Amino acid sequence: DEPRVPHPVHKKDPYYIAGWSREVPLPGANFPHAAHLELAAQRPSVEDELARLNPPIYVPKKRPDDPIGSVRGRHLNNLTAILHTCMLNQDWGRASRAWGLILRTEIAGFAPDIRQHGRWMIGAELLMRRDQTLEPVQISTGDQGSELDDSRPQPMAPVLSDEGFHLAREYYERMCLQYPHIPRARHSSVNAYAIYPALFNIWLYEIQHRSKRARQKLADSHEAAEYDEAGSARSNEFDQRRSLRLIRMRELSDTKPLVKRLDDLLLNPPYDTCPELLELRGMISLWLANM
Repeated sequence: DEPRVPHPVHKKDPYYIAGWSREVPLPGANFPHAAHLELAAQRPSVEDELARLNPPIYVPKKRPDDPIGSVRGRHLNNLTAILHTCMLNQDWGRASRAWGLILRTEIAGFAPDIRQHGRWMIGAELLMRRDQTLEPVQISTGDQGSELDDSRPQPMAPVLSDEGFHLAREYYERMCLQYPHIPRARHSSVNAYAIYPALFNIWLYEIQHRSKRARQKLADSHEAAEYDEAGSARSNEFDQRRSLRLIRMRELSDTKPLVKRLDDLLLNPPYDTCPELLELRGMISLWLANM
């Protein structure tokens, strides 16, 4: 009698035909459409083997042009920390000097790219606040009594100069010429496509900042004239309306060059489909309509 097989083998089973046990996992890669290739284990170098010993016999040195381990790289990191600390403390003079040292620092013969890590916006901020001054904030009449009793210092508001705004806009203009938009450039690269929205934003901020200062001075003079018994209330109100009209007219005249430059830019691709510029143009239109 033939011995009985408790589990008969199915001779058409792919595992049986291939001679592969089901307990062993199938090979990866493109099997079974291609032969399985066993990757040769990469043998570590002698330096790595000596460095893995305990204690290590050899410690590999970093390359001299490595920006993380080199002395110049650490110097650049320290200058960056000083720059941000001075900006947080509103010490714009020292921040400008630290920024100048960063631009002059070379690593492996190359200067740092100011477009990386958002450094290109720091340059415009330093130029804009180059001649910044602080003016005391006027306190309303109802709050003067409480402020006199309180020993807290009077709040100060920053005042930016027209020269600082002009330097910041000129800085962005130069960057747009130095880094033009290239169709095949990477999406994350900073070029004129990303710089133009910042240019128009700072231009618009300049116009609004100048008008805000003019309105604040007008309000302060009107509040001081209320306590002057020599002038009449009717003449003061007429002068205030006339001054407000002049401020709006100047604001409108300052906005016209911005609108013309923005409209000319939106006529050319790829800026005609830039969402930031299109949104900015729509907001400017609403702002001018409400003026």
